[in-house]
Amino acid sequence: MCAYPPLDLTHQFTLETDRASDSPGKPGGLPFAKESAQETLQRYADGVIKQYPFLDRPEYTKVVSLIVAERDRLMAQGVPAPQALQRAADAIAPQFDPEKKR
Repeated sequence: MCAYPPLDLTHQFTLETDRASDSPGKPGGLPFAKESAQETLQRYADGVIKQYPFLDRPEYTKVVSLIVAERDRLMAQGVPAPQALQRAADAIAPQFDPEKKR
């Protein structure tokens, strides 16, 4: 888990996520799990940290700031926050990956 808050949403909305299991008492129905935008974005942020674990280190705080700035720029263009975060991380993080610099 990231040691700093990489997320900053100024609005909340509810995202309905489809679950592939049958709903109890509703044969053949698919239940919907409600997940807040913050929870969805946190899930993506956790995935980014798993993909680029070096971002969780204090010496990469500036790189995280670059990623957040790019995420915000993409969001201003209408890209949903989770996808904006992933796109920003994929564009910036590999340039600073200490494993690839060897």
